[in-house]
Amino acid sequence: MFKRIRNWTRTRGNDTGMTLPEVLISVTVTGILVAAMATATTVILAQADNSKGRVNNTRSEQSVGAWMSTDLASAEVVDTSPGASPCGTACPENVDVSGTNTLMLSWTGSIPGETESIPTQTTVSYRYVQALDGEWQITRVSCYSVNAGAPTCSQSVVLHDLAGPPVGTEYYAGVTPPVWVMLVTFAIDPADPGDGTGATTADPTYYIKNGRRVTVTINGGGDLAGAGGGADQITLSAGGTNREPNLSTTNISAAPTFAATRSRCGGNFGLVVDKSGSIGSNMSYVRQGVTAFIDAFAGTPIKLQIVSFSTTADTLGAGSAWTKYYDMLVEADVTALKSLVTGLNSGGGTNWEDGMFRMFRNSDGTVQAALPSTVIFFTDGIPTYNRLNSTSASSPPVPHPDDTGLPSSGGSSYSQLAWNRANRVAREFEVDLERLIGVYVGADTNGQSLWVAQGEGYHLENFIRGYHVDYQRGSHQANWERGYNLTYQRAGNGLTYEKKQGGVWKSTSRSSYELNNLVPGESDNWRARVSGSLSGWTGTTETNYTRSNFNPPNDSADGFRVLTNYSSPYTLWAAVTEAEYNSNNTTADESDGWRVATLYSAPFTTWEPVTQSEYDAGNTTADETDGWRIVNLYSSPYSLWEATTEAIYNAGNTVAGNSDGYDATKVYSEPFTFHEGSTSYYRPNRDILKQFVAPSGAVPAVQSGGVYTNSQEATYYELPVWSQFSGAMTSMALAECGGTVTLQTKVGSASASDPFTYQSSIDLTTATTSAQYRSGTFDYDLSGGGTVQVDITPLPTSTLAEYSPVGWSCKSGGTNYPFVATPVDGGPWTKITLNVAPNTAISCVNTVALL
Repeated sequence: MFKRIRNWTRTRGNDTGMTLPEVLISVTVTGILVAAMATATTVILAQADNSKGRVNNTRSEQSVGAWMSTDLASAEVVDTSPGASPCGTACPENVDVSGTNTLMLSWTGSIPGETESIPTQTTVSYRYVQALDGEWQITRVSCYSVNAGAPTCSQSVVLHDLAGPPVGTEYYAGVTPPVWVMLVTFAIDPADPGDGTGATTADPTYYIKNGRRVTVTINGGGDLAGAGGGADQITLSAGGTNREPNLSTTNISAAPTFAATRSRCGGNFGLVVDKSGSIGSNMSYVRQGVTAFIDAFAGTPIKLQIVSFSTTADTLGAGSAWTKYYDMLVEADVTALKSLVTGLNSGGGTNWEDGMFRMFRNSDGTVQAALPSTVIFFTDGIPTYNRLNSTSASSPPVPHPDDTGLPSSGGSSYSQLAWNRANRVAREFEVDLERLIGVYVGADTNGQSLWVAQGEGYHLENFIRGYHVDYQRGSHQANWERGYNLTYQRAGNGLTYEKKQGGVWKSTSRSSYELNNLVPGESDNWRARVSGSLSGWTGTTETNYTRSNFNPPNDSADGFRVLTNYSSPYTLWAAVTEAEYNSNNTTADESDGWRVATLYSAPFTTWEPVTQSEYDAGNTTADETDGWRIVNLYSSPYSLWEATTEAIYNAGNTVAGNSDGYDATKVYSEPFTFHEGSTSYYRPNRDILKQFVAPSGAVPAVQSGGVYTNSQEATYYELPVWSQFSGAMTSMALAECGGTVTLQTKVGSASASDPFTYQSSIDLTTATTSAQYRSGTFDYDLSGGGTVQVDITPLPTSTLAEYSPVGWSCKSGGTNYPFVATPVDGGPWTKITLNVAPNTAISCVNTVALL
């Protein structure tokens, strides 16, 4: 037996193809793979813009955060006009100010001069532009000028790959705001009640608005919102009244605004100081307290305006400029302001309103460009004057209807009118303030004043006016006439009366002549012949005149005449012109010798009242063309009423009720333009000031061991003893800047132009100073009340190589503050070590020299 071994090797030519099952399996698997790949491709393409949007948002948070946070915190003036330019028409060639301004921020500063500080201006514009390659960008153009000179400018791109104008949007550079990329919003108008949402609150003006807040929202792009989509937006904001009282950069339990992130110690402060005559010799304590307040802020990024008031108000150092903020970073400003404080003297009345007006408004009544974030209001007594009887402004004061009936101000006693007017200023600008703090000093804190409380408030609606219907018939006048009468006369001398007998005329008596004569002339054989000079005219009858006169018309040559008399009785009438009639007619009838015919036909120029029945009988048309009409007479009796305007109501209404033909409905809801009857009672003076500074409830300052423990929240300080004033003022300043270290870098007395960066050993945060940002501040969270030791070190940057150190100096409260300087990495630069306490605001200067 043998086995046949089969060769299984196949050649190419032996391939006979796929079987039917193999074909079916291949088609099914391939379809599944293609569908999956197509879906994946669609998802990738759909997510492309969202991925790009997320990257844009990430870049926005990094790029914008590096610049805008500091710019927003520094800004005094915000301008969102699309055509605004940071350098006006004098822009240098190295910057491009094309495109559209989305946000322009400006702030002022100063640098030391030979005799006084020199003002500086920084303006930063964030601009939406299209690059040459078509890319849409946000650029930052920054311009810096000294003493109003020509600006020096620089620019950088802060955002790339932004969305272009949406389809269908007409975009014009410098005209159209690019809200699809960057949206800038502000707080609503301080004078607008409520929070802008339309929501009803118990009192819509108290502590619910983000006053002075600037919010910038940047859209990354994409079409998917949420955690995975590029339509997510980032929002940056600064300012506002809702700042956390314990906020500091080392306390991350609350989200700070950028203003607080840069430093809770900073911004504009206002101090309203009473210098009325009741203070007297205690004015020395006032000067000491205000000076201590300035010393506590010296060397910090605070700008301080002080308004003093008595009968009228004045701004320290303002002169004709009306407003003046002193820069506490500038030693010359600190010295100048303290010098002005020494000139504060007591005298005059107490005009709260003019003091508050001067802090917030210009002389012409417009709102000041830079407003304070915190105002401290000091007084030793209740208000006695107001702007109606004494003001420092050119803007005329306007009485308010709520004050109707209140006695005028101007004496030495409390004036409710004065308080009401001052309170309105405080309430109007309350939303622009982080805090309004009241300080009441002296024995008057225990006093009482007669408080006048207005009755329930209301406004008027549904204005109506009363009338009654009058039926009238039309006519016009024609045939104007003047009345008169005639007097007939004969000559008493010069006439001979004759009778013809037998062809001969013989003399006869006048009586025989008048009895027998029938016609003028001699045809009836009777005649009156003129035989001499005619005189002695005397009356005769019309019959005798008619039979004797043969010289018409009315010629007296024959010895007979007629006289026309324009007096009663009016027996004859002669036509005259309308003008003659109008000039002489004095009565409605003809008793004055003038008359006109009344014609009841068109044109109807005169209308007279008729009865309703006469009107009904004669009227034939719906209008007055037939000479009949109905009119509304706005006089008594008021049987009918119609709607009218508020202006007409105000102009005509003279009494309460509707007896004068005007009426309206009282509506007991805002706005309150009127009040019911008022009530009065004696109220503690301390409560009057508390309501002024915090209507929803003041937070009294609390002392423990002679130290105020709640200065960050307190809105009311009560100091019966004048010697307490200085300590309270210092405490208020340290509530803002206590536990902070503010750094400046100077070359001589001027700020170093190049950036210097310093690091704190506590949390390794950094602060940078430069020509634009003259100071940097470290905030330390010392809420536990302890003291912390801090190392502040200049970081090794390329800038250090261009300078050499001169030395450090530190101050607090106007006096030198201890520190230890230690070389860094063997020198020559040194770090400083110092202790920071909650009740200490430290200002340190690192003086350097250019190599």
